[in-house]
Amino acid sequence: MEKERKRGLRRGEELAAADTHASEVRAVSVAFGGVRALTDVSTSVSAREIVAVIGPNGAGKTTLLNAICGLVRKSGGKVSHYGVDVTNTHPTRIARAGLGRSFQDPRLIDSMTVIENVLCGTHATVGYSLLDQIARRRKVGKKEHAARTEARDLLQLFGLGQFAEVRAQQLAYGQRKMVDIVRATIARPSVLLLDEPSSGLDVAERARVEGMLAMIHREFHIPMLVVEHHMDLVRAVSGRVLALVSGSVAIEGPTDDVLDSDEFRATMAGDTSLYEPKVATPDA
Repeated sequence: MEKERKRGLRRGEELAAADTHASEVRAVSVAFGGVRALTDVSTSVSAREIVAVIGPNGAGKTTLLNAICGLVRKSGGKVSHYGVDVTNTHPTRIARAGLGRSFQDPRLIDSMTVIENVLCGTHATVGYSLLDQIARRRKVGKKEHAARTEARDLLQLFGLGQFAEVRAQQLAYGQRKMVDIVRATIARPSVLLLDEPSSGLDVAERARVEGMLAMIHREFHIPMLVVEHHMDLVRAVSGRVLALVSGSVAIEGPTDDVLDSDEFRATMAGDTSLYEPKVATPDA
């Protein structure tokens, strides 16, 4: 585990030294039929940065993550990953390029054990071909053993080691959410997208998720874009906030500045009038 941790640290340091955005979105729009889900949204995540995406329900937060990882078609704009244009790239190729993703509803395979679910996160990086599986079984066996050892160590690191051989269908909802985060982390993505990692959790479970995100950032230097509704978690882990309203950027800035602002309070109250152009009127 220590070897893998150091590899993750070196990778994070190399990417940070490149002085480029981990992920960048420029004027991205997404429409479903005649409904605009995103309109000219621009933002970025720098190396080693955690950016939180907030806003009312239906603001376009999940759609933004889906646009970045290629799960929805963009009607305009550009998405890049470490300077490489991935706007029209297939989601599988984007994942292989280093983009990790968890989902609001954890998509675990119930018939598989926890460790087997976590190992699914290595599919794009395990590094052997069909020919290897047929003719080089020893090589494949070594890689699979190493991956399983790393998965077990990672589960242990996050306090989930006792569930390694438990079938996913036996897990409580909060445990499923945490396993989904581990699965998204095991390949050491160069960017991690998390969709409401603490939704549906109680206070104690939210605290555990907060600790997981802090540990992932500290131990592996993975930049993150996190959709989140719990502002205590947002304030604890993120350095910058992007607030969306009706598919458009309402506010963006340092976390404390945004969360303590009148604009933020209006955003969460659903009042979008602050973001319309103001017309000067003569004094009475």
